[in-house]
Amino acid sequence: MKVWHKCIVSIALTISCTSSLFTQEPVYWDVVQQIMQEAFENSHVMENASWLTDVFGPRNAKSPGYIAAAKWARDRLQEYGLADAHLEPYEF
Repeated sequence: MKVWHKCIVSIALTISCTSSLFTQEPVYWDVVQQIMQEAFENSHVMENASWLTDVFGPRNAKSPGYIAAAKWARDRLQEYGLADAHLEPYEF
C-alpha cells in the first residue's frame, strides 16, 4: 500500500512540475530595456560606494565615523525620495 502511495505522489509531482514549465510568464523587453538604461546611465552605485569606503572608511558601531556615515546614508536616501528615512537607536 505504501509503495502505491509513493508512486502516485511521485507521478503527481512530476506532472505538476512539467506542466509549470510550459506556462511561463511573458518577458516585457521594453521594461527590461528601461531598467538596463536606468542602471547604466543614471546609477550612483560607485559614487555611493566611494563615499562609504574612501571618505568615511572603516568604522565601529557607535563610533563618530559610523554616526557620520549613517547620517550621510539617511540624507542620501531622502535625496532619492525615500519618505521615512531615519536612524534607529539601539543598545550596544
